[in-house]
Amino acid sequence: MSSRAKFAAAAVFGFVVLSTLAYSGQQQCGGPPPSAAGLPAQSPYAADNDVDGMFAALRAGLDIEAPHDPVSYVMHALQNLSVPRIIIAGAPASGKGTQCEMLVKAFGFVHISTGDLLRKEVSDGSDLGKQAHEFMSAGKLVPDDLVIGMVKKRMKGDDILRRGWLLDGFPRTVPQLKMMHEEGIEANGVVVLDVPDAVVVERIEGRRVDPATGDTYHLKYRPPPGDVAPRLVQRADDTKEKIEERLRHFHANHDPLLQAYACPVHTIAAGALPPNEIFRKILRTLQATRWSSLASSLSQQAQRKQALQDAN
Repeated sequence: MSSRAKFAAAAVFGFVVLSTLAYSGQQQCGGPPPSAAGLPAQSPYAADNDVDGMFAALRAGLDIEAPHDPVSYVMHALQNLSVPRIIIAGAPASGKGTQCEMLVKAFGFVHISTGDLLRKEVSDGSDLGKQAHEFMSAGKLVPDDLVIGMVKKRMKGDDILRRGWLLDGFPRTVPQLKMMHEEGIEANGVVVLDVPDAVVVERIEGRRVDPATGDTYHLKYRPPPGDVAPRLVQRADDTKEKIEERLRHFHANHDPLLQAYACPVHTIAAGALPPNEIFRKILRTLQATRWSSLASSLSQQAQRKQALQDAN
């Protein structure tokens, strides 16, 4: 570990220890515990990065493990945080793809889209791709077990182990989630972009495609040049009737799915927010998920430790 990293870990440990000593000293001297009113307010940076959550998780780990060398313990804990495993969920046109692009650019997470996986497996001529192609050629949906097999295969990549993953709009149903669990594919957080149906309809219904170039425009949000507008066409699936049908299907599956997740689910009201503000809210969510994941891991360690003590 570099000297800079050692210094940072030691600083974190020092803060935790000093905070603990200050609290303990007040208790031993008969003073009251520090009240929230007596503590300085969190800075915007501390709030955005869940600094309190970080210190609480590390302090909990020290209490549980009581390590001989607490500084080394803290450094090891910081080095071995689990990589993000995040599902980005939401209705069609809720902005999932845009946020995934921003997160990949900012942090290097691996963006996983089942549509992209299907196309790649078919193009590569893999066994999974050949099976999927048979269904696609017959105009049938690709079975869930094949899709999840592709997801599982992708998640074995070295880049996934190093950088973590963002699963875009999948699973879509409770059975798919159960199959993922059976295959050992577990998220440590779900981010839901909640956009009102009326906004979704407006976003999709206003889309137009230039058949000459393939470029996509929007009558309100990205108007076409005057010379292009006359030749634009609307996709058959972008009519109001088709969109409302898709939304009914989405809600019928999505609402029970949210109740079935075992990991934290964070919903962001994204209908009226610009992409940058949604991104900022997602960052806060990821920080909270990171430390709650560490705290959960420490809690499991404590339970195993207690079970061993009880057995002896």
